[in-house]
Amino acid sequence: RCAFFGSGLKEVRIPETVTSIDEYAFAGTLIRKVVLPNGLAEISNGAFCECKSLAEVVLGTAVRTIGAYAFFECIKLTKINIPPSVQSVGDSAFAHCRSLIAPNLDDDCSVGNGAFPTAWIHPN
Repeated sequence: RCAFFGSGLKEVRIPETVTSIDEYAFAGTLIRKVVLPNGLAEISNGAFCECKSLAEVVLGTAVRTIGAYAFFECIKLTKINIPPSVQSVGDSAFAHCRSLIAPNLDDDCSVGNGAFPTAWIHPN
């Protein structure tokens, strides 16, 4: 928990063997882009919250859970492709991501309260 919280970390490569990102692991870092492996199943609560430089996230194909506040206040995040494997998006997971373009979600995906910004940017 809180492995790199508040550090100056700017770039990260997550190995294919990692199956979950712990709570607040990268919160408050300077990460700009993160590519998550296909074997990753869970992004825990607050894992990338307040990463204010984070502009791009590439999710692996096996992600099932995006925890509460996982990407909260990632103000530069513009796009995220949420794969059909995602079964739940937690409360406020993408709240205050004011630049985020509305992602497509599978009809069976459970979405928590305030998971996404109230004012969406929709692609033309």
